[in-house]
Amino acid sequence: MAEKEATVYIVDVGPSMSSKNNGRPETDFDFAMTYVWDKITSTASTFRLDLLGHSLTYPDTANELGGEESFENISVLQDISQILLKDLKQLRQRIQLSNTGNGDAISAIVIAIQMITKYCKKLKYKRKIVLVTDGRGSLDADESSISEITRKITQDGIELVIVGVDFDDLEYGFKEEAKDVQK
Repeated sequence: MAEKEATVYIVDVGPSMSSKNNGRPETDFDFAMTYVWDKITSTASTFRLDLLGHSLTYPDTANELGGEESFENISVLQDISQILLKDLKQLRQRIQLSNTGNGDAISAIVIAIQMITKYCKKLKYKRKIVLVTDGRGSLDADESSISEITRKITQDGIELVIVGVDFDDLEYGFKEEAKDVQK
């Protein structure tokens, strides 16, 4: 039997993702979503027992920690569950760019950790968080918070993958010139 996998995708839908860069005809958001849809579709089409959840930095707040100020403007569009191809159509309609710059990736990672911990408990799962961003949004964290998040990710065996729009990628030989210092 194949190993079970729980993956949470965090997608940055902030206003900076609406820009077009590096000569691409599509927005950074559309460019990034090509990757996300490809990954989700390939997972759904294999009928493996992979489970997916989606957390977004969004104008609305819809998450279990939403009562706390740090977790506002982050929406969970789907709890962790097996995704089927019919679910993708609904998900595509719900994921849209936001006109607010509120919400941040670090808080979204905390929510993703909480989703995985709650769903997987101590059971044997391959645990993964995929953050898709252009790296231009705000981050609400200090050094001690980052250390605590890192400890929890390591302790729970969660793989954190950051997919950055136009980030330097030595493996593929890509280097963005004149990029933001955050990247």
